[in-house]
Amino acid sequence: MTDGCIAPSCCSTIHSKDVDMFYLPTHDKKAFVWLKVLQRMDLAKDFQSQFYRVCSKHFSPAQFNQSTKFSRPRLAPHAVPDIIFPKFE
Repeated sequence: MTDGCIAPSCCSTIHSKDVDMFYLPTHDKKAFVWLKVLQRMDLAKDFQSQFYRVCSKHFSPAQFNQSTKFSRPRLAPHAVPDIIFPKFE
């Protein structure tokens, strides 16, 4: 299990301020879409969604549920990470 964001070149962790962390979807097909977008198919072999997180820095505002009834940001059902940082070489 990791406490950091799995996106390449991202240093966010569960301890980072002003960043929310989201587990990968439990539905395999949607989770694999996330892994592909994040260029992390290396994690697909032994995939277990509860072990991997992606931080809020990788989601545009359109990816969030706009309801005001939630105290913390929540991803919309269709959410897919759409802000990807370049990899460090």
